[in-house]
Amino acid sequence: LQAALSGRILLYGNICLDCVFELPSYPKEDSFHRASSSRKSTGGNCANSCRVLGQLTAGRPAVTVSCVGAIPGREDQDAAFALADLQSAGVETSLVEEVKDGSGLPSSFVLLSQDTGARTIVSTRRGLREMNPEHFGIALKQAQGEAAQRGQVCWCHLECRQMPGVLHMARSVRQEPPGRGLLPSPILSVEVEKPALELAPLIPLLGLCDMVYFSSAFVEARAAEELKVAENGSKSDWRQHLALQFMRSFSGKVGCSHALWICPWGAFGAFALDTTTGDVFFEPAAA
Repeated sequence: LQAALSGRILLYGNICLDCVFELPSYPKEDSFHRASSSRKSTGGNCANSCRVLGQLTAGRPAVTVSCVGAIPGREDQDAAFALADLQSAGVETSLVEEVKDGSGLPSSFVLLSQDTGARTIVSTRRGLREMNPEHFGIALKQAQGEAAQRGQVCWCHLECRQMPGVLHMARSVRQEPPGRGLLPSPILSVEVEKPALELAPLIPLLGLCDMVYFSSAFVEARAAEELKVAENGSKSDWRQHLALQFMRSFSGKVGCSHALWICPWGAFGAFALDTTTGDVFFEPAAA
């Protein structure tokens, strides 16, 4: 980025309710335990990213962070809690899709183990369908109509939850030449997390994006399919790490020559590939 962003940032993805219980250790099957603490919070990749981004941009009136996702309806108790929580973090929520079909807000039951720091998550959609891809185009048009009050859309971030639905959303951003039509060429990014996502359907999607974020779980699950030899490098030989091997190889198939691809790798650090120059980067995790 050549300068600080200003305008409206749209983030699409999951909005859910997390019920978190903290325990001294992970419980054995068929046993009773009292939690050390418990809390209810808004979860889901999109909601979490929106909350953090809202906090980072607090005090900057030139930036509006908008959450785009499906909820069962604003009058639903859990949805009302989630929206109020997001709004308290500075996130704008007028662009969500209300699905009034008797379903509930997706929820997760989360166990946090104090002795290991591990978390175990059991989640359910509670009958709520994924957001209609057509709704994203509607949200973009609404955002464009509100540009005078909330700024032009400068960035769209998509959580790759449904294919080809997310491809349809990306195409709605790229449907006009830069500077014409719906949007003045916003940055477009996508998060590829789920290991079950197949490589071939992702190719046209990633070719449209300026930034791509891969999870380590996805790379580990798909590396053998993409690479003949899939081996991890060491910190002294990070350029041969599996994350970079995968991104180099797959970016060639995508034919992407204008993007930054990023892959965080837990306690090891994070990797990036500039597909324009072929330059690679590594940042060790903080101790």
